[in-house]
Amino acid sequence: MSARRPGEIVFNRYEVVRELGKGAMGAVYLVRDPRLGGSLWALKELELTLVLESDRPEVEALFQREMHLLSGFQHPGIPRVLQVYDKVDEGLAFVMEWVDGVALDDVQHNLGRTFLAHEALPIALQVCEVLNYLHHQTPPVIFRDLKPSNLMITPAGRIFFIDFGIARRHRPGLTKDTQELGTPGYCAPEQYGHGQTVAQSDLYAVGTTLLHLLTARDPQSFNFVFPPTREAGVEPESLSLVLDRCLKIKIDERYPSAAALLHDLETVWAQITPTPDGATQGLGLARLRYHPKVEPSNGKSLWDIVRGLMRLWR
Repeated sequence: MSARRPGEIVFNRYEVVRELGKGAMGAVYLVRDPRLGGSLWALKELELTLVLESDRPEVEALFQREMHLLSGFQHPGIPRVLQVYDKVDEGLAFVMEWVDGVALDDVQHNLGRTFLAHEALPIALQVCEVLNYLHHQTPPVIFRDLKPSNLMITPAGRIFFIDFGIARRHRPGLTKDTQELGTPGYCAPEQYGHGQTVAQSDLYAVGTTLLHLLTARDPQSFNFVFPPTREAGVEPESLSLVLDRCLKIKIDERYPSAAALLHDLETVWAQITPTPDGATQGLGLARLRYHPKVEPSNGKSLWDIVRGLMRLWR
């Protein structure tokens, strides 16, 4: 299967506008749907030309699991699925809500500084809202790949989870995961074959993701041994204590749930007074309506970077 070209009609319905991204197993395209008034959607399509023949059944199973998981979700922080194409002989693909935003790793790369606490906290609060939703599915869904590149931020400050490729449902009684997958540095130690991933595995990744945003330190460099995060530059101290608990090696020493972590992050948030102007709205959290007007020495604000990247990529 070659790359889709702009103007090409896919599945006798969707017109390709442009490629949004490409990975080892497939590509995502921005497509237009003439049947729905020319509305824009994202089409994710499995690409098997670079996959070894022996690995194809596993890759196809992962892709099918992702699209069927997403099809069952209804949450403002998760792109909704419009249509699924799941016949292997015709190609595997699904059409989902297009998130008009920028991945956090791109924002971080172009920001020229670390995230400030009042910029990172609304992101973390929304992340916990989504994780709380996933962990309360029946059975619970473990995301397993939380990191800046899998979080999209819109100009309004809304956070979306993307790439559910290795998400899985928790199976009680299982001693370890079938597949040891995840991004080194961000994922919890139990994802390296030491046990089954659980809800607290995602909470560990909240800690590594925030640590990277707030300090620009690659979490992989710590090799699971994190000093007090305040020593790495995390402020205020109340926030560093929250991160320290997320990053515990032992699962039972971390937060017991996303709701518990959310509670402590809200407590830290209450100590910070951002500049309110209604430009940003969290997922059901009215106090997240804010627009940080922080201008460091390089003159860049977080929202300038988000909007600038979106203009550049269009």
